[in-house]
Amino acid sequence: MRVVIKRYIFCVLAVMLFVTMYMPAAAQSALTTYTGTYERVVGNYHATVTVYLKDNKLRAKQSWDGQVRTFEYLGNNKFIITMDGWAIEFIRDARNRVVQMKVLGNEVWVKEGLNGVK
Repeated sequence: MRVVIKRYIFCVLAVMLFVTMYMPAAAQSALTTYTGTYERVVGNYHATVTVYLKDNKLRAKQSWDGQVRTFEYLGNNKFIITMDGWAIEFIRDARNRVVQMKVLGNEVWVKEGLNGVK
């Protein structure tokens, strides 16, 4: 009986160790697909937003004022910037690459550097 309990405790501890070591890394690597520089051009207006990963959260730095915003993950390529109430959705192409970021449902930012896609 003692051997069974020891094996059970060992298995539980091994699973807990696995989850704490590898799950944050998996979540972080999934978020890296959204990182990059996104550009918006409307007439003479040109701006970029650099999306990067810090502390397992996506953050965006605005080119026009240097302000940084933090994204909260909602699921299915959707995020929210809580401090502003802005809905963010990342759009993927046929090859499953993130190519655009939509802000508030209609403001489209195009990801730079994807084989001809700016």
